[in-house]
Amino acid sequence: MQAVVIVGLAAALLVASTVQAVTGFGFALLSMPLLTLVIDAKDAVALSTLVGALASFNLLARTYRSVRWDLTRWLLVGAVAGMPLGLVVLVVVPARTLQVIIAAAVLCFVVVLARGWRLGEAGPRVELAAGFVSGVLNTSVSTNGPPLVLALQARGLEPEAFRGTISTVFAASSLVANALFAASGRYTTTVLAYAALGPPMLLLGAAVGRRAGRRLAPDRFRPLVLALLVTAAVSAAMSAFIG
Repeated sequence: MQAVVIVGLAAALLVASTVQAVTGFGFALLSMPLLTLVIDAKDAVALSTLVGALASFNLLARTYRSVRWDLTRWLLVGAVAGMPLGLVVLVVVPARTLQVIIAAAVLCFVVVLARGWRLGEAGPRVELAAGFVSGVLNTSVSTNGPPLVLALQARGLEPEAFRGTISTVFAASSLVANALFAASGRYTTTVLAYAALGPPMLLLGAAVGRRAGRRLAPDRFRPLVLALLVTAAVSAAMSAFIG
């Protein structure tokens, strides 16, 4: 691997894992546009999914006592149903077009977060639908967090219950997504070589994130995350168009 690729991948994984350690989500949302700046978009989806599984289980180990299982089951049923469709999108859509779609998806969620939009209702049907959309996004662009966040916000969960529930869905979904990717040959030797950077960056990011979470108030951290997301998404879109 070229030095610039190694540095770029390490930085993307470190920043994303730090954000997830603080907020409970955001690993794929932030890592995807950053990863596509240095590697092919389809390899970036596979890498984010593989390393994201480690990040999710790491977070789950600290939050599993707060899981809302009544919500988790519906989200997971929907996610598993949507993943095969997402894999079809990943295989069919050209890499550069996929990079633009990733950037657009991230920017759309930034708008949702910035404006504080919330779903008007909550219930099993909402969680099932959110899970399905999450599953499609998971195996197509590896940014499956937005619909899950909206569904759980509609339930008005406390922060610990939110982190525990969403990390459980992420972790379980990642097992299915990784199985689908392995079966379809998405994990090439190149992707596996990239993934070697994952564990050390996740450990470092978790440590930095825990310290940042203690020192930064949520109202100060949130604008920083939004700014990072916008910068990453715009950079990815520009890279796709410029080539």
